[in-house]
Amino acid sequence: MNLKFMFTSLRSKILVALTGTVLVSMLLTTFFVKKETEHQISTLQNKNAQQLVEAIGLTVESQYETLLFHRQALLDQKKEKLNTIIRLAMLNIEESHKKFKEGLLTEEKAKQKAQDDIKQICYSNGIDYIWINDTGRPIPRMIMYPPNPELNGQLLNNPTFNSALGTKNNFFAAAVDVAIQNGEGYVEYFWPKPNKDNQTTMQAKLAYVKLFQEWNWIVGTGIYVDDIERGMQKQLNSILATLKETFSKISIGESGYMYLFNSANDILIHPSLELVDSSKLLNPLTGNPILNDLIAVAKSPTKSLEYIWDKPPTHKGEFRFWKKSHITYFEPLDWYIASSVYTDEIEAPAKEITHYILLLSIIVLLFAFTLSLLLSRNLTHPLQLLTTAAQKIEYDSIADAAIPVTGSIETRRLGIILNKMLESIKADIQTKEELFKEKLSLESRLHQAEKLESVGRLAAGIAHEINTPTQYVGTNIDFLNDASTDISELLEQLSRLITTAHNDKKLEDNFASTAKEYFETADWEFLQEEIPKALIQSQEGLRRITKIVSAMKNFSHPGSGELEPSDINIGIQSTVTLTTNEWKYAAEMDMQLDTTLPLVPCYPDELNQVFLNMIINSAHAIAEHTQKNAENKGLITIQTIKDGNYARIHITDSGGGMPDEVVERVFEPFYTTKEVGKGTGQGLAIAHDVIVNKHHGSIDVQTDLGRGTTFIISLPIERVS
Repeated sequence: MNLKFMFTSLRSKILVALTGTVLVSMLLTTFFVKKETEHQISTLQNKNAQQLVEAIGLTVESQYETLLFHRQALLDQKKEKLNTIIRLAMLNIEESHKKFKEGLLTEEKAKQKAQDDIKQICYSNGIDYIWINDTGRPIPRMIMYPPNPELNGQLLNNPTFNSALGTKNNFFAAAVDVAIQNGEGYVEYFWPKPNKDNQTTMQAKLAYVKLFQEWNWIVGTGIYVDDIERGMQKQLNSILATLKETFSKISIGESGYMYLFNSANDILIHPSLELVDSSKLLNPLTGNPILNDLIAVAKSPTKSLEYIWDKPPTHKGEFRFWKKSHITYFEPLDWYIASSVYTDEIEAPAKEITHYILLLSIIVLLFAFTLSLLLSRNLTHPLQLLTTAAQKIEYDSIADAAIPVTGSIETRRLGIILNKMLESIKADIQTKEELFKEKLSLESRLHQAEKLESVGRLAAGIAHEINTPTQYVGTNIDFLNDASTDISELLEQLSRLITTAHNDKKLEDNFASTAKEYFETADWEFLQEEIPKALIQSQEGLRRITKIVSAMKNFSHPGSGELEPSDINIGIQSTVTLTTNEWKYAAEMDMQLDTTLPLVPCYPDELNQVFLNMIINSAHAIAEHTQKNAENKGLITIQTIKDGNYARIHITDSGGGMPDEVVERVFEPFYTTKEVGKGTGQGLAIAHDVIVNKHHGSIDVQTDLGRGTTFIISLPIERVS
C-alpha cells in the first residue's frame, strides 16, 4: 500500500482522529482529574487541619473562661473579707463620732479613740492591717499607718507608692479618687510582701477603701492575692498537660501534628522540639526564625504558612520537603496554636488515584483503537461522497448544490439533514438579501424623513428671519414713496417761484419767506436726515435676505452622491445662519473657525444635516438648563482645527450636561430624553451613521453634568477607501 495514501486517506484520518481523540481525552482526563483530586484532597486536608486548630482554639478559650471564673470566685471571696473588715472599722469610727456629737468627747479625742480601736484590728497573721489617710489632692496625707507610724502626717508622694495597677499612678491618690467618686471601692496594686527569709518582694494586692465624709477620712485595708495567681498558674499548667495529651492523639496525614508556642518563642508543646532553642530553628526560605514567620502569618487573613523543612527520621537535616502550617492566636494567654503537615503526604492519595485512572485509560485506548479501525471501514465511502458534495458547495454556487443520501442509516440521515440545512441556508440567504435591501431603503427613508423634519422645523424660523428685514425694507420704501411726493411738490413750487422771478426780471419781496414756507411744509430737514438712513437700512435688509438665501442654497446643495472636497467652515456658517431662529433666543453663538483648514472630502448635504442636528440639540439643551437655573443666555461654541490628517469640529454648549447612563445610549436609534412628541431619537443616531460609516471618521462626546457637553467630530482630510 502507498504510504502517502495510507496517511492521507479518509479511513486513516478517521482512525488517527478517533484514536488521537481518545488519547488526548485520556491524557486531559488524567491531568485534570489528578489536578482536581489533588486540589480537593489538599482542600480537605487543609480544611481538616484548620478546623483542628480552630477546635483546639475553642477548647483553650473554654478552659480559659473556666479559669477566669475560678479566679473571679476567689477574688470575690477576698473582696467580701475586705468589705467585712472595713465595715467593722467603720462601726468603731461611727461610735467615736457619735460620742463627739453627744459632747462626751472632744473631736480630737474622738478621732484618737477611733484610731486606737482600729489599730487593734489585725488579720492574716498580722500581715494585713487598716490605714487611714485624708482626702487631699493631688496627693493625700497619711493619718494612721500601723506598720510604719513614721508616715503619719506625711505627704504620700514617695515614688514607691506609684503602684496602682493599670494606671501606675500613686496608689493612695487612686484610693481617694475611687472613694470620693463612689463613696467606696476596690483598687488593685503592688505592695512589698515579706518572705520566709524576711526579705520583701512586690506582690499583687487588692485594697478596699471607704469614705468617712464627716472627718474626710479614707479608711482602707488590703489583702495579697498572689495565692490566686499561683493557683491560676497551676491550673494553666494543668491545661497545658491536657493539651499535650490531646495533641499526641491527633493525627494529620501520615506524620502531621499539633504544636503550641508563645510570643517569647517558647515552645510549650511539640512532639520533638520542646527543649530545643527556638532561635536556631530558621526558615530556609526567609532566613528568619520559623516561629517569627508563624507569628507574622497568624496576623494575616490566610493564617497559614508554607515552608521547606526536613523529614525525620529518614531525611533528618535535608531541608527540601514542603510543609504547611495553619495557625491561630489566643491573645489572653499569648498562645499560638498550630498544625503542621507535609504537602507530599497530602498529594499521595491523588497520585494513587492518578495511576489507577492511567491504567484504565490505556485499556480504553486499546478498545477505542480497535473500534475506530472497524468504524473507519464502514464510514469511508459515504463520508467521501459527503466531502465531495461539501467541496462543491465551497467552490460552486450554493444554489446548485445537493448532498448525496447514501451509505449507512446514519450517513443517509446525515445527508437528509444536511440537505434540509442547505435549503434552510438558501432560504436564509434570500431572506437576508431582502432584509438588507429593506434596511437600505429604510435608512434612506429615515435620512430623508430627518432632513424633511429639519427643513420643516427651519421653515418657520427662516420665514421669520426673512420677514423681519422684508418688513422694514417695505416700510422704508413706503417712506421713500411719500418723501418723493413731498420733494416733487417742493420742487414744483420752487420752479414756479423761479419762473415768475425770471419773467419779471426780479425777485419778489416775499420770495425767501415763501420758499422757506414750502421747505417747512415738505419737512425738508427730516427728509434730509431720514432718507439716507432708510436707504442704508433697506440695503442691510436686502443683504440679510441675500445671506439667508445663500445659506439655504449652500445647505440644500444636493451634491454629486460622491465624496467631494468641501469647505467645512462654509457649511457651518450656512447652517448657523439657517438655525438662527432656533438658537438666538437661548444662546449666543461663538464661531472659532480655522481659516487655514483645507478642503475635506465629504458629502456636503449630509454633513450640513449633522451640523444642523447638533446645533439644534445644543440650543434645546441650553434652553432647558437656563429655564431651570438662570436668566442669562447660554453659549454655543463651534471650533474647527486641523489635527494631523483630521479635521476636528468641536460643538460645545453650556447646557446641563448628560449623566453616564444617557452618554452610553446617546447614539442609539430612537433613544431620546425629550418629552413625547418633541424628539424622534434619530438626530444623533443619523449623525453617528454619517460621520462613522459614510465618512470613516469618529464622533465622541465629553460631558460635565451641570456645566455642558462637547461633541467632537473627526473627519479624515485624505480620502479613505
